[in-house]
Order: sequence, then C-alpha cells, then structure tokens
Amino acid sequence: MKKLMSIVMSVSLASTLFLGCSINSSKLVTKDQYKSQKELKENLITAEIDISKVKNEVLLRNINDVTKKNGVYCYTLNKDTNRKYLFFFNGVEGFYSDVKFSLENKEVTVSYKYTEKSGCKEKSLFLIDDIGKVQNFEALGVNKNGNRDTFEIICLSNVE
Repeated sequence: MKKLMSIVMSVSLASTLFLGCSINSSKLVTKDQYKSQKELKENLITAEIDISKVKNEVLLRNINDVTKKNGVYCYTLNKDTNRKYLFFFNGVEGFYSDVKFSLENKEVTVSYKYTEKSGCKEKSLFLIDDIGKVQNFEALGVNKNGNRDTFEIICLSNVE
C-alpha cells in the first residue's frame, strides 16, 4: 500500500511539475520573509518562511482553509521556468520538528520528526526554490520519523 501511495504521489507531482500552475510566484513569498536559507545545490535553495510576514491573500486563505486539519501540504508555485514549492506543516494533533531537505537521484526529500500532542497549534512553512535554467529535480518525497509518508498537493492559481 505504501508503495502504491508513493507511486500515486510521484505521478501527481510529475504532472504538476510539467504542466505547472499559471501564477505569479514572485509576489507569493519574498526574501524578507525568510527566517533562514540553505542551498541544496547550485540554484536550488530551501528556506524557512516566517508565516507572520506573509502578505499574499491567496496563500493565507489557503493556509487558513486547512488549519483545522493536521498534516503536510505542498503548495505548487510554478510559472514558466521558475519552480517554487511551499511545504506547510500544520500541527493540530502534534508537532513537526527537525525539518531537513536533501537531494538525491533527482528527488528532493523533506524529512521531519512528528510527535503526537493533543491541542497543539503549531504551523511552519518552508520553500523549495529551483531557480536554475535546468531543472534540478523531478520528484518530491516526504519522510516522517524515518519512514516514507504522503502529503497533499494544492495548486495555487490567480496569485497576484
């Protein structure tokens, strides 16, 4: 079952990567909203975003739509050759920690620890930005507590 879920997620991501969403991602998140930044590879960066500094109404509305549901959400932010992805960790029944990114075999893997805790209301937001002319990765994956996990992909559109 886990293998089937991984295949379904990879196919969904591949279609999103190649078809993309028609949005203006440059106004979605900006460098002044970064808490920290790391380069995975030349022209491939990750950053933690300060949610309190996000000004984009479409993104904020989408984040608020899922605030009652525990989980990991990936917002796709594709436009032309600019490939951005936001990972939103919404801790309602627990909290997410030690979020790390790695690149191997053309897959960016987001690894994290998850600890159950009722009444938790922790949120975090991370960016993957592939700014190179040549695409650095073709798939995304997530590992929760060392095991492959699933996430929900949400395509944002009409972002100004």
